[in-house]
Amino acid sequence: MRRRQVGAALACFAFLLLTLQPGDWGRKPWADSYFGFTPPKLTDPSDTIVLVTGHDAVAYMIPFFPPQVRFLRIQGYVTGPSDNPNETDRLMRRTIEAHTGPLYILYRVYEKWHAEMALADYRLVLDPSTCVTFVPEVEPQQEHDFYFCKVVKLTP
Repeated sequence: MRRRQVGAALACFAFLLLTLQPGDWGRKPWADSYFGFTPPKLTDPSDTIVLVTGHDAVAYMIPFFPPQVRFLRIQGYVTGPSDNPNETDRLMRRTIEAHTGPLYILYRVYEKWHAEMALADYRLVLDPSTCVTFVPEVEPQQEHDFYFCKVVKLTP
């Protein structure tokens, strides 16, 4: 009797091992590159500032850019254009006003309104003819592109 029970249990385990799919819990499978992101080419990384707007997480992309590139989140949960700017907002405004090199913006397609409003507050405008779109492989929302566009200062 005991031998039969052990045999039946082993048969059940073998059946389960052969027929069940392992769970992935919504995770990406192992690959050479987890993030699947290559940053856009920059002509002068040592003098470039990339402005970030919106509320989506983008900080994981920063290490893929050349280390000389500076990033400023001019609009988000804790910073951004307001009637009562905080010291970080004032510092970013001074930095952008003094900057003479290339300026770019990084935002998600559905956060374009936030991007345009933040740029307008800084007296900047994006150049749509320079926009590059991409979606890193790690992103769960593959249908929503990120935009990386050159930004131009408006003359006073």
